[in-house]
Amino acid sequence: MKHSLLGHYLQQTRAVAELPVSFKAKWRLFSCYTRMTWTYFWNVRLLRQPVTTFSLWNMEFEFIDVAVLRHLFEELFIARIYAVPLEEDEPLIVDCGSNIGMSIAFFRTEYPKAHIIGFEPDPVNFTCLTKNAQRNFSDVTIHEKALSDHAGSTSLFSTNQNRDSTTKTLFKDLLGNVNVLSNDISVVRLSNYVAEPVDLLKLDVEGAETLILQDLVETGKIAFIKKLIVEYHDIRQVPGYSLSAFLKTLGEQGFLYTLAAQPHMQGEHIDIPAIQHVLIYATRDMSHVPTVGMRA
Repeated sequence: MKHSLLGHYLQQTRAVAELPVSFKAKWRLFSCYTRMTWTYFWNVRLLRQPVTTFSLWNMEFEFIDVAVLRHLFEELFIARIYAVPLEEDEPLIVDCGSNIGMSIAFFRTEYPKAHIIGFEPDPVNFTCLTKNAQRNFSDVTIHEKALSDHAGSTSLFSTNQNRDSTTKTLFKDLLGNVNVLSNDISVVRLSNYVAEPVDLLKLDVEGAETLILQDLVETGKIAFIKKLIVEYHDIRQVPGYSLSAFLKTLGEQGFLYTLAAQPHMQGEHIDIPAIQHVLIYATRDMSHVPTVGMRA
């Protein structure tokens, strides 16, 4: 299914109108998104000029591609895919796959007193993330690291040599039969950064979610995690990487979960071929005890 820029804009503004929020909040979203769309249409489509900064309410954001910014804004602030109730007034949120910091901006908007730790392995994204964090939320801790089940170095693959590629992954097979660019990056274990209860763990790590979950389970640090939001990627070429296996592990570790899925439309700024967008929302069932205990 294809959509025009105008058709897509109207679709998103209808979604804003249907949000269960105040009129003031709807108007705030509508005006910001309208300004963002107009900037994209006028500068990029008509004048063919690059746009690299945008004022998001009281925040100034730097980015590489305004189309990616629009896509992130639609997912986070209109679709509100990361909006989950958190019990703590000052929750600890671990944001794995922070990109340029839009997810951190959403978390800070939704949970103003949150303590946030962000991870982003791509050097280009991390440069923007660093500038955006310094400008808008200097108290957030960010790491230029990829996450896996081991520490060391690895390759980060993208689908093209343009810096605006939306997909940066440790798994070359996830990108299909296309030419890829690779960069050497540092990789760490998330378990080394988890030493207290985590109110929300968000994983948007382009295929590494299985390795991260395995690390947390093996070290017993999964017991610290209260809620997860996971963007799951099916890597059929790697044995043991399946949605059913991932969900089975969550269940064994005492989590209840629900799934949300939406196919991508042609023309969206998405460069993963034929991949279904699956979100997992998991909450610890306090009536169950994780099967793996804590280890020193």
